[in-house]
Amino acid sequence: MPTPADRLTIGVCTYNRGPQLLDTLRSILAMRSPIDPATNQGRIAEVLVIDNNCTDGTAELVDSLIDSRSASSNASSPAFIPLRRVVEQRQGLAQARRRVFAEATTDLIAFLDDDVIADPAWGESMLVRFDAAPRAGVVGSRVRLSFQSGPTPLAQRYRSFLAEQEMGTQPLHITDATKALVGAAMALRRKAVEDSGWLGRQLMPDRQGLALSSGGDNELCIRIRRSGWETWYEPGAVVDHLIPAARQTREYLARLAAGIGLSIPHIKLLANPEPTAYWATCQLRAAQTRYVRTLLLEWRSQLRPIRLAEHEGRVEGWRSVIETLSATPPAAGSIPAPAEPTKAPASSPN
Repeated sequence: MPTPADRLTIGVCTYNRGPQLLDTLRSILAMRSPIDPATNQGRIAEVLVIDNNCTDGTAELVDSLIDSRSASSNASSPAFIPLRRVVEQRQGLAQARRRVFAEATTDLIAFLDDDVIADPAWGESMLVRFDAAPRAGVVGSRVRLSFQSGPTPLAQRYRSFLAEQEMGTQPLHITDATKALVGAAMALRRKAVEDSGWLGRQLMPDRQGLALSSGGDNELCIRIRRSGWETWYEPGAVVDHLIPAARQTREYLARLAAGIGLSIPHIKLLANPEPTAYWATCQLRAAQTRYVRTLLLEWRSQLRPIRLAEHEGRVEGWRSVIETLSATPPAAGSIPAPAEPTKAPASSPN
């Protein structure tokens, strides 16, 4: 029997998404919220919009939606999902996500990106997975790409870069040490996140404003798994990730590839229980070889800048990992922390 502790808060962290955010919120607020018969409460407790210093009128749009819903005749229904906006002045996705945990009162907390359209059964399906897997620390949903135009051949080729998540039609318990779920649509158990130590210290860079740094989702999944909790994929929960034309260009994908490439060495560092500087040096040499090979042999003008940006990011990432390990060799089983966050290398559009 579900208890009040099994309720879910959905956090939407946003930065200057404007009217597009309203489509996301309307889809979330239209979700079915199962009713707990013991308390007669909806199991989706509320939706929190974390306004990360928006300057484009987002506040007025969201507040207007809140006011209109408060006046609705459905506001007294147990299935009604309240909406609240909170300003987080510390810039960055990780800071905004931490604010969700600080504001929420439930034991289950979900993150949905501000550019997804959620299926009405999304919350219900995620709750079913947590009920069925009491050791589930993080659950990810199916993420389909919804191209606003195109898609371009490049966008088709790099679908995974654009956060597509398709892992089959059955629930999947993920045990691969480096496998993570995309943060566009995931839910977490508060106790698992607390056990991971993530709320107290973030190790990897993540999105800040318009910067395309990445890795925060991977860090959450790896640290939760290392703290003894499980990672699950739930295909019954579905969102459509909106991909505009601007995210399908060679220039954008090269910037995205640089951020992803930079994060991969740090992901491998987190997943390795006994990392050494020698291990990281071998990885650096392999990354340098791949970069030179691409520089000499990749003649396709559309792919060349994207592949070079990714390999350059990996090289810089492994250099940062070596510096971290050389400065403070971690104890066996510990999670090393880089001294300073690294930034994605600039990539040439040519």
